[in-house]
Parts: sequence; structure tokens; C-alpha cells
Amino acid sequence: MRFYPAQQKLRFWTVLVVMGIVLASCPPSAYGQTEIAQWTVLLYYAADNNLEPVIMRELNRIEMIGSTPEVNFVALVDRHPGYWTGSDNWSDTRLLHIEKDNNLFTITSPVVRKLGEANTGSAETLARFIAWGITTYPARHYALVISDHGGGWQGAASDETSEGQMISPAGLVQALEQGLHTAAVDRLDLLIFDACLMAQLEVWSLLSPYVRYGVASEETTYGLKGFDRAMRDLVDNPEMEAQELGAQIVQYFEESYAGDEVGNTLTMSEVDLDRLPAVQQAVDNLAQVLSSAANTPETILAVARGLAHSPSFADIDREFFGMIDLRSFLLIVEKLSEDPQVMEAARQARAALEQAVSAHYAGQDIPTV
Repeated sequence: MRFYPAQQKLRFWTVLVVMGIVLASCPPSAYGQTEIAQWTVLLYYAADNNLEPVIMRELNRIEMIGSTPEVNFVALVDRHPGYWTGSDNWSDTRLLHIEKDNNLFTITSPVVRKLGEANTGSAETLARFIAWGITTYPARHYALVISDHGGGWQGAASDETSEGQMISPAGLVQALEQGLHTAAVDRLDLLIFDACLMAQLEVWSLLSPYVRYGVASEETTYGLKGFDRAMRDLVDNPEMEAQELGAQIVQYFEESYAGDEVGNTLTMSEVDLDRLPAVQQAVDNLAQVLSSAANTPETILAVARGLAHSPSFADIDREFFGMIDLRSFLLIVEKLSEDPQVMEAARQARAALEQAVSAHYAGQDIPTV
């Protein structure tokens, strides 16, 4: 159908009036906020597995705090049909805007959108959540929390109803790259892994272009205890910078496990990802120096003892201990090698690593060099 100018003008104004009526009938929470908050915290709760009770308990703790005009808590929650039957025992995937309540046993936050049964072990799901959360709840700073199983170089966020698929480190890169690009944001201010074994140089090096500070454990964990205390501090002081917030998470994690035997075997750290290129360069330099000195018995012995006596961490299936504490390894090589070049290269790598780690906790049962 062809419209003449007068008809087109009338049609244009009619459309505008209809749009105005529709938007006026929608509460702000229906299409996001209109003011810029200080922080938006994106909670990626991949609970479609045996960690569902633990993750739902953490969600209930965040509900005790709730969003404010300055701090948004936004969650993607994927549940399992069998591990926890609370809150109507729904088992699909939902987007929630976390609002304050005083009930530690029931999820009461409003559902912004139901996604059906999404695969939280897929990079695409994480990418869409990042893009949606940032564009719907704009802020000056963004934090992302990934809660679920983790396996370091094997990935994180498993989904049992999707054949146990996990997001690989390359998939995490894809999710961050796509999600941030769609939202027109360069980097996250803070990424927190509430997941085992994710504090690996290999993982953080891949993610550093997309994240300013990272918090994770190099050991298996039993939940990110104390996280809710750090979030309460954030609500009380929304001007808090990312480095301080990450350090608070590490501190409260340590305090929450004080006097608990389990805490003696745990670790947690915050890493300044802008300092990782210097760490990578120093480690690469050490590798080259070791290759040149590989035929000397002293160097071979130093490396062997470094591998044998550094704290080691199992893979996700606990089939082999294929990961070691880098700082301990560097210290042992530095101390035991009689080659001045090897000693200096190890020292430089250790110094770069120590500068990159801005907060750290290790339980008393973690071996020290």
C-alpha cells in the first residue's frame, strides 16, 4: 500500500502515540534502569548439577542484601530438577533482578525473563547474559561471578542436562569477547570464579584482554564463603574500586574459614591482569634459559625438585595432579640451581608474579617453600 505525505505524517504520529502508551504502561524494571549505577554484578549461576543446593544458598544470601539504585545484582540461574526442591523446584533457566528479602530459604526476586532450558556450559549462553546484563543495567563498573564446577584449563560451568558440557578457556574468551562487544564495553572490572582450580596462568593470560582484576582459587574449593559480606560492603560503599573489592573477597574468604580444618587446605587470590604480560615474558625467558642449560645435572635436579616439591593440584576428575604452584616452583629453582643465569631468570619470573598477585590466602596445610 502506498501512503501519500499527509497519510504518512498521520501514520507516523499515530505510531509515536502508541509507543508512548506502551512504554508508559511498563514499570522501569520491565526494560532496565534509566539511571547509571556505580556497579552491576552479573551472577552466572550454572546450578544444573550437584552444586545446585550450594549455589541456591549463595543466591539467597545475596537476596538478603538486594539491589540498590547504585548496585545492581542480576542473575542467570539454571537449575537441576533433582538436587534442591526449594522455591517451587523449577528446573529451567531464568534471569532475575535480585531484590532484598529476609528469607534465607526461598528465592523471591522477580523473574525478568524465562529462557527455557538453556545450556550454561555453552559460551553462547554466557555471552548473551553478559550482553543483556550490561545493556539492561548500565553501570560505571561491571563484575562477573561464575559459580559452578571448575577445572582450570579444562574449563568451568558444567551443565548435567546438556551432557556435562563445560565452557573451555577458549570458550570463556569467546563469551567475553562477544558479550562485551555487543554491550560496547571494553573490559570487565572484576571477574570472580566461584569454582575450583581456575587461578591458573594459562586461564588468566587468555582472559586478561577482557578483564582488569581476577579472583579465583588454584585449589579445589567448597564455596566462596564470605562473598556476601564483600557484596554488602559494596552496597554500603558503591564508590569502591575493583582492586579493593577483589581484595575484600579474598579477605572474607580467609576469615570465613578461620578455625575450620577445611580452610587449612584452601587458597584464594586476586590477580592484576594488566601485570600478566610481564609474568608471561619472564616465564618464557626462564624456559629459554632452562633449555640452554638443560644438559647440566644441577639444572635438571633443580627442575625435578621444583616439580616434585611444589604444591600440586588435581584435575577436575582427580585422576592426576597436573598443576603446580608457580611461585613455589620458581623459588625452588632459584634456590637449588647453581647456574647464575637460571637463578636470575627464576628470580625475575618470581618477582613479576608477586607483583601481579594483589591479594592472597593459602591455608596452613598448603606446603610452603
